[in-house]
Amino acid sequence: MVTPPIPETEWDKADRLAFEREMLGLYVSDHPLFGLEHVLMNAADRTISALAEEGVVADGAVVTLAGILSGVQRRITKQGRSWASATLEDLEGAVEVLFFPNTYELVGQYVAEDAIVVVKGRVDRRDDQPRLMAMDLSIPDITTPDDVKPVVLAIPPSRCTPPLMERLNEVLASHPGSAEVHLRVNKHLLRAARRVAPTTALMADLKALLGPSAVAG
Repeated sequence: MVTPPIPETEWDKADRLAFEREMLGLYVSDHPLFGLEHVLMNAADRTISALAEEGVVADGAVVTLAGILSGVQRRITKQGRSWASATLEDLEGAVEVLFFPNTYELVGQYVAEDAIVVVKGRVDRRDDQPRLMAMDLSIPDITTPDDVKPVVLAIPPSRCTPPLMERLNEVLASHPGSAEVHLRVNKHLLRAARRVAPTTALMADLKALLGPSAVAG
């Protein structure tokens, strides 16, 4: 029996993540929102996880959330008007969003699977889990300027321990921005999932953690 050759071409990131989500119900190798933390922070007035905290967001409160849509289901009312439901997910939580006819008529074209969106809506706490009744939807600018240079970090293999990598991830997460982070380990150049703002504060934190010689430039 002849075994068919395995394609050498890697899947596109979006296709790979969509497959993981469809087959496993979650993202495994990466997350579509990694590197966009700064976009979510600037567009939303709170994280989705805040909705689950008792006493933080009241029933009927108007909030603005940002994240990625999944599980989009389109429906028709008895009056023949279109509406939809979907799950909005950020890096900390997820919430069901309902786009009723009046809102859906205005934003329905943007309610799509894997769309990164900003949703303004009213919190509904009548059921066990909070939901969001959408009032508006917009598309954030997720483009990265071409002239933003990556932050390059040189780390010896002997120092690439789980505790150090965990601490490094914490440092990068505390400085969200649009610049990529490249890790140079011997002759290998790896790209970190997070993007950062290459400020003097970030450089100081990185040098304190990794040493002055680890930060290029």
